Amino acid sequence: MPRERVGQSSGITRLDVRIPSANSTANDFDLGDNDNRMSVDRRPEICSLGVCSRCRGAAGIHRCPLSVFLEYYCAYFVNTHARARRNMTKHYLIVGGTSGVGAAVLKRLVRQKHAVHQLSRNPEYVSETSLVSSERWDLLEDAFPTQGLPEKLSGLIYCPGSIRLKPINRLREKEFREDFEINLIGAVKAVQGCLSRLQRADQASIILFSTVAVQTGMAYHASIASAKGAVEGLTRSLAAELAPRIRVNAVAPSIVDTPLAERLLNSEEKQKLAADRHPLKRIGSAEDVAASVDWLLHDPWITGQVIAVDGGISSIRLF
Repeated sequence: MPRERVGQSSGITRLDVRIPSANSTANDFDLGDNDNRMSVDRRPEICSLGVCSRCRGAAGIHRCPLSVFLEYYCAYFVNTHARARRNMTKHYLIVGGTSGVGAAVLKRLVRQKHAVHQLSRNPEYVSETSLVSSERWDLLEDAFPTQGLPEKLSGLIYCPGSIRLKPINRLREKEFREDFEINLIGAVKAVQGCLSRLQRADQASIILFSTVAVQTGMAYHASIASAKGAVEGLTRSLAAELAPRIRVNAVAPSIVDTPLAERLLNSEEKQKLAADRHPLKRIGSAEDVAASVDWLLHDPWITGQVIAVDGGISSIRLF
């Protein structure tokens, strides 16, 4: 702190402050009795950031030493903090970040001050900010868009999915193919399109999505369970191929209250039946799954895993 010396006049203090030059650094603000310091008589209630009648620079411009010090210190602190924040910010790509689990993951990453690029059929559903950019991609029709991606990615989260529940005798080959296109081939396109950018990061993570119905046989899930089973195989193969720089994991939820599952949960009776099937007696939320994705993105010692986020339905039976 500046050293104050009591003057002879009552209520007057003398403040010793070194006047900074244009090239001053934080170390230039030490205090003492060197020749290049000036003493300023001031009253304690003035000479803060207001007008100081006793201290003016050239051409009558106000140059209160204390004001100059505070102004410089604040600017130095803000710039240093901003540089540190930029160094901490990571870039992530979310495919399908407009609703459901993808939107919940996007919100989490933005709260952590990370930058997110989002691809979906309806990019206008996501408000662009300084941290969020959005681009259209129809994975069934379009080539993967690489032009707008950042040069380096710390993570890829591939969220598109489908819920097609039909008995096997009513499933057409076209429907099987479409489920594979959405769940498996789309993920492959995204990984291939992002791979070079993921490899530029010191550590990166890929998150894919499976379903509880792969490991737990469920009636009428033949098409989606087949497609998601392929995603689990892809997860483990990529984890082996891309280690140690890129970790690859999948999340396997049970039914989650999102727009994708709306027709399965569109009445109180359906919601109660679905909740009662789970040991935890409730339906999962998008935030439940997003929390697991967040953990997998940042945990440095997990790869090749399929994490069940399913209210216990895949491993627990309550009799």
